[in-house]
Amino acid sequence: MKKKIYAEKVEGFFYTASKKLVFVPIIIIVLALVLKAASASKTLPVTDTLNWESLTPTVAQKSTKLNFNLKGPYICTYIDKGGGVDLKAYVKNKNIAMTITEKNKVDKYLLKGDCLRVNDKKICGMTPYVLLMENMLNNNVSGLETMWEKYSKTKVDFEEALKSCVKKEIEDSVFD
Repeated sequence: MKKKIYAEKVEGFFYTASKKLVFVPIIIIVLALVLKAASASKTLPVTDTLNWESLTPTVAQKSTKLNFNLKGPYICTYIDKGGGVDLKAYVKNKNIAMTITEKNKVDKYLLKGDCLRVNDKKICGMTPYVLLMENMLNNNVSGLETMWEKYSKTKVDFEEALKSCVKKEIEDSVFD
């Protein structure tokens, strides 16, 4: 009887610890991206040997600020002709149903409530990451693309994909 209670306590400890440790790599990646962005903004020192006459001023393109929220409703259709990627996404009330097709391979993503389903795998506890993603959608789309590329082999230009979004009513059955 004591062995059974002890085994249940040990099992409970490892179950709780493993659920919390899953998020450690994600937090490390986010911190690394923030630190990388901060270090990239440092300026180069100006030296006296610089030939100022040979410099030509150019206008730097700043990424456009997108006004995108996950309340929607949005329907997004993105086709990358060069890479053969088709993306279809439905966004409504912080629920996202997305299908990405590349070379006859179809990946389905469903973010509903606190859980993310990728094809047949389900991950819950996503609320803090949904808030982070929404912030990145509006302020740092390139950071979102970098994070996406770490976990997916499919390359998606999120800025272009977001520009394809149209505000349109969506049936709730899309998110089932």
